[in-house]
Amino acid sequence: MESTHRIDLLSLGGSLKEADASRNDLCEKSATLKAWLPRIDEKPALRKKVLSFVRDYHHALSSLGPRLKDGAFCFFTLGERRVGKQTFPLVGITRELLLADNHEEVMIIERVLPGSRKRMAAKNNQGATMAQEWVLITRSWRADL
Repeated sequence: MESTHRIDLLSLGGSLKEADASRNDLCEKSATLKAWLPRIDEKPALRKKVLSFVRDYHHALSSLGPRLKDGAFCFFTLGERRVGKQTFPLVGITRELLLADNHEEVMIIERVLPGSRKRMAAKNNQGATMAQEWVLITRSWRADL
């Protein structure tokens, strides 16, 4: 890549173009996202970042289906970060986006992370670290079969 700016632009959520225009479509697929967005509605720049990320994330998740065998198991290890001082419900949003794309939920496993794994961040006091993660397990079903 010619620059770090170009890498950022091509990364998930890198382009803010049409971010707000994707809101209705994404909220139809994810009630969790629809319920969470009002928390940041008064911060348009942050809302656009979130919507552009979820739009690109959904596109990436949607591209999995055609590459998988019918009934394939999928495993997603997820953490919920903070956005605008609010916990962003990535697990619920991921689950709903996958269900909208012909996945079936098998189970969600919650795992509390050992405190020793995040020593430096805690030592530096640079902010809260994730204390837990989730493994979302789905089965992918092809819509065209």
